[in-house]
Amino acid sequence: MRVLQLMAGCAAVVLLAGCGGGGGVDNIEQTLSSETAQGYAADSQAMPLAASTTVQTATRALESALAAQSGTTPSGPSGPSALVALTLSCANGGTLSFSVSGGTVAQHLNGLLDAGETYQLTFNNCAGPALDDNGVLDGSLALVVTAYSPTQADLTHTANALRLTNTQGRYTLQGGVREQRSSTATGGGGQRLASHLTSSGLALQGVVAGRSSSYELRSLDWTVICTLDVSGLLVQRTHQGALTLAASTPRRPNATLQVATQGTLVASDNGLYAARGSFSLATNHDRIFVVYGSTTVMLELDLGNNGSIDRRWTLPRLGFDAEAG
Repeated sequence: MRVLQLMAGCAAVVLLAGCGGGGGVDNIEQTLSSETAQGYAADSQAMPLAASTTVQTATRALESALAAQSGTTPSGPSGPSALVALTLSCANGGTLSFSVSGGTVAQHLNGLLDAGETYQLTFNNCAGPALDDNGVLDGSLALVVTAYSPTQADLTHTANALRLTNTQGRYTLQGGVREQRSSTATGGGGQRLASHLTSSGLALQGVVAGRSSSYELRSLDWTVICTLDVSGLLVQRTHQGALTLAASTPRRPNATLQVATQGTLVASDNGLYAARGSFSLATNHDRIFVVYGSTTVMLELDLGNNGSIDRRWTLPRLGFDAEAG
């Protein structure tokens, strides 16, 4: 009888181990493959860059169109607090239509945003001043101007299917984000635009290489610095901040990722991927560190998020970028 009891106990231990009982590093490692880890990492760098690019491109497109149309005769009634409606050409093709309320007609036609104005915008294949690789905007946006001057702006964007399309794919925003921007002059007549973007929940639908995926950018606290030359062309863009990224894509399990840059990320020329810098992301159980080289990306996987690197590998940067979406 004693022998039978011991045999039964050993069988129970073997069964528990085979079913993953007791957790442990081996069980965690089996649940997060290298392919899934690098997919999460690619999403974590691409999606906040795509969302911020869409927001900034919309702001710049409106500012550029307003400056070009200063003095245009509006449709609709005139007088204090009148609703002005216009359709304007975008800087590099397409149009934007808007109605604006708050303030006076004179303010609406002064070529600038003014505090107290609210814009209801519709973009139609609108290509504004280049902040990414030939990107165009479609869809709708409500823009509330809380403060505006040559050096400071406080804007609230509420996107309604606001879509940015470029050579990388299509990215559609839904929801609200606040943009607090400062502007300073640089040497040679250029400009430095620093935009602090915050949002409690911004939905982003991505279509990359024909693949559809959905994301939510929660607790977004993201700063983008754009350096422009004297002609207004983008020289460099850096990103820094943190967010919670809820990712849903058929290519891998849904996940909620805690993303934080380590210092600043320098964006690539197309603007929607990073090219230099480092960042980390954490799942419920593990942490992934990403470091950019000149042509490669190194990933380090800390299974169990206990401070020990369990796996390390390197990918070509273009191959890593292709994992997004």
